[in-house]
Amino acid sequence: VVQIIRKYDVASAAVVDDEGRLVGRITHDDLLDVAEEEAAEDLYRMAGTDAAELETSSILRAARVRLTWLLPCMGVPLLTAAVLQVSGKAFDPVLFGALVSFAPMLGAISGNTGAQISTVIVRGFATGDFGSSRFSHALRREGRIALAIAPVCGLVAYGLAALGLDAIQALQGVSTPATEAGMIPLAVGTGMTVAVLVAATLGLTLPFVFRRLGIDPAIASGPLVSTSNDFFSMSLYMLIAYYIAAR
Repeated sequence: VVQIIRKYDVASAAVVDDEGRLVGRITHDDLLDVAEEEAAEDLYRMAGTDAAELETSSILRAARVRLTWLLPCMGVPLLTAAVLQVSGKAFDPVLFGALVSFAPMLGAISGNTGAQISTVIVRGFATGDFGSSRFSHALRREGRIALAIAPVCGLVAYGLAALGLDAIQALQGVSTPATEAGMIPLAVGTGMTVAVLVAATLGLTLPFVFRRLGIDPAIASGPLVSTSNDFFSMSLYMLIAYYIAAR
């Protein structure tokens, strides 16, 4: 009903029974309440919680609601840790330490990118701006935005890595050969570019996949996008770094 009234820009809608007799009406005030409730519900689900948490005085219940989504996501970081453990054997220890120093930056920026895009998609579902049938439209638009964001983030990451490498290694009391030191910023910048593109892909596609499966797409915008992005971005970063800096 909210979408119908918004589409046709009317102030109220008639309510009729099975025989077509008028039994009441839905006013714009009623619709505002419903729209606000739905928007709040989407925001809570995107955070992995629900609106009932604010209405209950039970700390245990609030904790249970949040743990429902937090605990299942703990398995993915274990996979990420396994990737780092295996990758460490393929690198010189000093080189690996330098690469890992920049890993949090890649994870944070790519994670935020995925969260931004998935939030836009979920909001589009909630407001009726587009549905599954308009996937190609959303894909083109958000894809172009991601293609504009990724190289900028990559260039900034390259610059930060080039400027910060000496300071980080000075704190660690180590140094890398000049040839490897020149390759580390390139690996970081390339890894950032790829990580942002992967995060954008996850943030765009997961809500649509969940919607197709009949699952509330708002669920995909919180813990699932963040944790899955950590795994993919770190795996690709280590792979890129190996081919650029370690071979």
